[in-house]
Amino acid sequence: MPTSAIFFFIGTALFAYYTANPSLVTGIDKPDEIFPHFIATELPVGVAGLVVAAIFAAAMDANLNSMATLTLCDLYKRYWRPQADDRESLRVLRGATLFWGVVGTGIGLALIGVDQVLDTWWKLAGIFSGGVLGLVLLGMLTRATNAAAALATAIGVIVVFWICLLYTSDAADE
Repeated sequence: MPTSAIFFFIGTALFAYYTANPSLVTGIDKPDEIFPHFIATELPVGVAGLVVAAIFAAAMDANLNSMATLTLCDLYKRYWRPQADDRESLRVLRGATLFWGVVGTGIGLALIGVDQVLDTWWKLAGIFSGGVLGLVLLGMLTRATNAAAALATAIGVIVVFWICLLYTSDAADE
């Protein structure tokens, strides 16, 4: 929540800045181009480099490590090889890091043609977080088995995705 608030503040501040100085954004077609334009044209060289380095650092390592660790602990060691030794675990972690890195890169490439990246992110987060919320509530309120919980979560995500597709196609028809 605080991170989202910071990002929204940055967007609001940039909106106010460029509303007061509209001549500074000539040639900008998409809202997603505003922040990179601001970094390149308004920030001093050293500060711009620090901002870009911070963005890259935040986007890189922690998520891949988390996903690889979850893959090892919650899937591999729980369902396939509970007795995996350290050497085998390290191989699984490296493979999972590579797998999730390829998945993330693929998603990034798929989003290249999207007009509003943030809007698309919120839609995807809404689709998948509903399933996660349902899973948490199912675990707190019932004694469902793992298979039932996985099935319920998958069905929930599919239903929300289907509803989003219906809503999107209805909006396109109007």
